[in-house]
Amino acid sequence: MARRLGEEARAVIHDVAIVGFGPAGATLANLLGLAGLRVAVIEREAG
Repeated sequence: MARRLGEEARAVIHDVAIVGFGPAGATLANLLGLAGLRVAVIEREAG
């Protein structure tokens, strides 16, 4: 189920946004996070 973010959550700054959390998106998010970047992952459907 999708969830809407409040105003305070929208103000969070990320270094990079990844669209899609398949194998490639998950790997990239992990590697960038390990490198110290703040990563936002955007997925079409939850679950």
